Amino acid sequence: MVEKVRPLLLAPADEKPSLRQLATAADVSLNTLRHYFGSREELVTEAFQAAEEEGWDAFELVGEAAEKSPREGLLHLLLGLVSAWHPDDLGGDHAGGLQESLGSEQLGPAFVRHVLEPALVQIEGLLMRWDAEGRLRVPDARAAALMIYGPLSLALIHQRQLHGHAVRPLNVDRFVTTLVDGFLVGHAVDA
Repeated sequence: MVEKVRPLLLAPADEKPSLRQLATAADVSLNTLRHYFGSREELVTEAFQAAEEEGWDAFELVGEAAEKSPREGLLHLLLGLVSAWHPDDLGGDHAGGLQESLGSEQLGPAFVRHVLEPALVQIEGLLMRWDAEGRLRVPDARAAALMIYGPLSLALIHQRQLHGHAVRPLNVDRFVTTLVDGFLVGHAVDA
């Protein structure tokens, strides 16, 4: 059921879909949906969990990146995330998730736990590996992961979900290169 409603939950919309609309999308009655999920918030939380369980597309990218130099690995990872940032994948999970969860005491933590943190943990692990191998200097992997993922996520939401490309276009590939090179200025191992 969750997989049937997830696209509706994560699609850009002027208003959040009602529980009745979600029941229609799942091809079940409103009572059936309430029976299984109790509330709209519980259904949205299950959708976030499904996004996490189906696997973050970048898990494979992280493994590939780890085998490269930090610069080439970060470029590979971030450009891979850019490619996955479309409405039915990473972009939808983030934009729809933010739309659903901003300001919600229940959904905010669920979004962080099941959508943001899995991505951050993977990036942290990559950075810690490079630090342990002496290929990068990362005293705080969590902060470093946020330094990388935060600007990229905002740039992609700006350009794609908010249609910022019509207001002020951004060359995303060049942005990624600038982001990686700037990050490495503070974290590269001195030669």
